[in-house]
Amino acid sequence: MRWHDAPPIVSTVDGDTIAKWSLRFSGIMHPAVRRTQTDPGQPAEFEVYSIEACKDGEHWSALPEAMLTPELYAALARIGTDAEAGAVEREQAAAREVLE
Repeated sequence: MRWHDAPPIVSTVDGDTIAKWSLRFSGIMHPAVRRTQTDPGQPAEFEVYSIEACKDGEHWSALPEAMLTPELYAALARIGTDAEAGAVEREQAAAREVLE
């Protein structure tokens, strides 16, 4: 399980930004899916376990549940799928280099 950064959540009123939270999350891409993944960005294969938000750039805490929408979860799952697929490719390339 790895931590991944996500685009921040920005809250606005009448076009003015009133709050901005940086996000990071962790989760897993299920092993059976990892071997058969062919279409990056499909969210069903990645399960988000933990989401943290940071308001001050230093202290992280759990994202309030009221802020977790189905759309946010799906977006994080897509980011996680793409990030994990990239990490697997890098790990496989590094393993090939060691064998050569």
